[in-house]
Amino acid sequence: MIDRFIDLKEIIEGDLEADPPQPALIPCGRTAWYAYVKQGRVPAPTKLGRRSFWRLSQIEALIARGPIRP
Repeated sequence: MIDRFIDLKEIIEGDLEADPPQPALIPCGRTAWYAYVKQGRVPAPTKLGRRSFWRLSQIEALIARGPIRP
């Protein structure tokens, strides 16, 4: 299986203009997401140039573990 990189927008906002629309994988705010990264609750991003990406497999594993507790 090929692992792909996804950006933060795909994780927290989804793509409602796609056909069919893709809901957010983990609906939360950008500030909250980066706070979770800093606290170690979610995986750190991989930097490609100036942009940050996450591996889809890491996000799927995070979802499988259950809710992120504050």
